[in-house]
Amino acid sequence: MMGSRRVGLQALTVLMSLGLLGGCSVMHHGERPTPNTVPDTARPQVAVIDGKYLVVSPEPLLFRLRQGPVRIFWQLPPGSPYTFDAEQGITIDGEIVRDDKLDAARARRDPGASFNVTISPKQDQLRECRVEGKDRKEFSCLNANARPGRFVYTIRVRDGEGKLLPPLDPTVMDIE
Repeated sequence: MMGSRRVGLQALTVLMSLGLLGGCSVMHHGERPTPNTVPDTARPQVAVIDGKYLVVSPEPLLFRLRQGPVRIFWQLPPGSPYTFDAEQGITIDGEIVRDDKLDAARARRDPGASFNVTISPKQDQLRECRVEGKDRKEFSCLNANARPGRFVYTIRVRDGEGKLLPPLDPTVMDIE
């Protein structure tokens, strides 16, 4: 488990924006998005680009508290050579913790400031993570979804030769 880590708010914003743009890439040629089209956040798709870059769609995974507990199933493309790491395919790094009052005061003093975000490894929302099926193309975790919060997790995938690809650290957001 990791201690706390700090990420610049600007970097986090850029990564989240890229993740949202990446979510648009799942549209098939000729399909038109509709205002009521909502991606299935309980079944995120994990893809490998150029044999080494992991991408998850949608990103972030967003759940409303009224949904109650949800089991999330991350899925790799069937027939691909990629598999989730059997032990650590999905690991929960922790909850994003910020001091909004301190950040607001800093923003007034320095409009171009980047803010530090701390990841607390103590979280109780995402648990019971496990590989699903013998082909290791699916990995799941239970999201208790009992209170608002933002959670960082890591995806670990192996290629057809068993080599671990560089991990990806996306987020889960539980909102009211």
